[in-house]
Amino acid sequence: MRLDAVRTLLAQQDRVVARRQLRDAGITQAHIDTLLRRRELVVVHPGVYLTHTGTPTWSQRSWAAILYAGRSALHVESALHHPSQGPPPSGPIHVAVDRSRRVAPRHGIVVHRVRGLDDLVRWNLSPPRVRLEVAAVEAAHLAADELAAISALASAAGCVGVRCSPPWSTTSRTGRTACSSTATPTGCCVRTGCPSPRRSRWW
Repeated sequence: MRLDAVRTLLAQQDRVVARRQLRDAGITQAHIDTLLRRRELVVVHPGVYLTHTGTPTWSQRSWAAILYAGRSALHVESALHHPSQGPPPSGPIHVAVDRSRRVAPRHGIVVHRVRGLDDLVRWNLSPPRVRLEVAAVEAAHLAADELAAISALASAAGCVGVRCSPPWSTTSRTGRTACSSTATPTGCCVRTGCPSPRRSRWW
């Protein structure tokens, strides 16, 4: 049987698959263990596998992060990148999960807990992505300086053809931009639903 039962799924997910998806397709744990011993499956994250032994591409790393985090979507610079726009961003893959969930930290993945995730994500994309305007504002919040913040907003404007106004009214003492929207006590931006830059990246 090998992986014939998930051939279409592997094509959709750039040769990355989760153990739960294999089991749902009728592949037993014993068969998964055999594929792992034969190196036909390679562990990327706990319960997430790649079907080759080479270095994962950025797309494959993105899929692996999404499958590891469960119901999630690419966020900030990971959501803003498009293959036609040049090389992918360096560093970890950023994913958003609903604020009600906690995902164990994992090397190479930054998890953002976001209020009202379902309404902020384009679930029809493959892999799912937080909407450009939301991802761009959060990327601007997390930017190291004002130039990087403007660059994040401009990247979204270039994709959707909208006029960007800086979403901050002041600059913090550390030089980081501050959102002009009111933040809730939980650190969630009311206007965008994105987590505040004061929140830790790791959960």
